[in-house]
Amino acid sequence: MSDAQPQEKDKETEPKKQTLTFQDKFDKGKSLKEEGNALFKAGKASEAIRKYHEATLYLQGLDNNSVAAFMPGQDIKIADDIKEAITANLVACWSNISACHLKNGNYQRTLVFCDKVLAKDADNVKAIFRRGQARFALGDIDKAEEDFKKANQLAPNDPGPVQELKKVKIKHKEYEEKQKKELRGFLQRE
Repeated sequence: MSDAQPQEKDKETEPKKQTLTFQDKFDKGKSLKEEGNALFKAGKASEAIRKYHEATLYLQGLDNNSVAAFMPGQDIKIADDIKEAITANLVACWSNISACHLKNGNYQRTLVFCDKVLAKDADNVKAIFRRGQARFALGDIDKAEEDFKKANQLAPNDPGPVQELKKVKIKHKEYEEKQKKELRGFLQRE
């Protein structure tokens, strides 16, 4: 056993803890979101997810009144327009994360992030549409159809929901044909 005493850390070389202000956290969240956007546009969806997620870590909690508990010494009253900006950035990050997961074929994760968006903005067309695409890919055709119809209702000039509704119609037809074939086979056995 050694008699050596632990040495005290040299306070000169120890990194100083820096407390970020409310504005610093907001700005950092927005900056990370923009980095995620650039990565997504460059086709790097997995890397974009990380940036969007990091952005949400900076932004979450800034829009509620408990933020003061995490920032001692700062008297913070958040104006409604600032709360709206925070929420808009969070919703954009979650929406973009859902797009990345959809692109990567992670349909369950797509659903999770679409639901986060829709909890804050029930009529978010992109989230409804992406949720429909994920549901379709997972084989939940009826719920996908509901989403595409709602997206089409909210954005009637967007061709995306109409195209997806055509795919749903084809799937329904295929299912009906399969059922008829199985029923014919069943009836011929008797």
